[in-house]
Amino acid sequence: MENLYSKKHLAAVVSFQEPLDKLRSCLKSLSRWVPEVIVVVRDNENSAKRIIEEFKMSICIHSVTSTSAQWECGLAQTNSSWVLLVNSNEIITGQLRKSIVEKTKVCLDNPCKFALSPTIIFLKKRLKYSLDWHDSQPSYLTYLSKNVSTIQTLKTNNFLFEGELIRHNEDTLADCTNAVINKANKRAEYLGKVLTKSNAYFLFVAGLVSSMKIFTLNFFLRKGF
Repeated sequence: MENLYSKKHLAAVVSFQEPLDKLRSCLKSLSRWVPEVIVVVRDNENSAKRIIEEFKMSICIHSVTSTSAQWECGLAQTNSSWVLLVNSNEIITGQLRKSIVEKTKVCLDNPCKFALSPTIIFLKKRLKYSLDWHDSQPSYLTYLSKNVSTIQTLKTNNFLFEGELIRHNEDTLADCTNAVINKANKRAEYLGKVLTKSNAYFLFVAGLVSSMKIFTLNFFLRKGF
């Protein structure tokens, strides 16, 4: 499909993360100021697809697991030089929007990426420190050229933007429980690929213990609240 946007416009590639209400909030916010938005989802995430279609945004189907790989799938669908790489549980505030728009007006010599440091909201509270037990990829504003095939090789420019990128993690303890179980399943799936002779129950328990350890370390031992 031919891309109808120019290279000079700002685009955004969004990696879908549960829950759906955060996806809706993210897309509603982006629709107000970003001309082109591409959302990267799995083929079976039909509820997310319906929300994306409501906003008349592009859908990119993927089968990869890492956030950076998902972003790169979306990047293949845009020819813009300036691209935001964000997660669907994030909101870019008004002041940060202004800073980003001003930065895109600057002519740069080489491809690079600008990290957008998040403010974490967990259990509906703002954390004192940017602790993220999901170990999420930093979100970026990227400046790209045709010969860039991966964001991993881009040089990070240490520019300090004004404003906040708000990252919403779990709202309730029930959400935390579900997140830990989902992480355990994913870790068990990964261990199953590298330890082919282990039984499924052992792998799930190992993944569950690992996920709970990460959660406890970040929010209690490091005193995130």
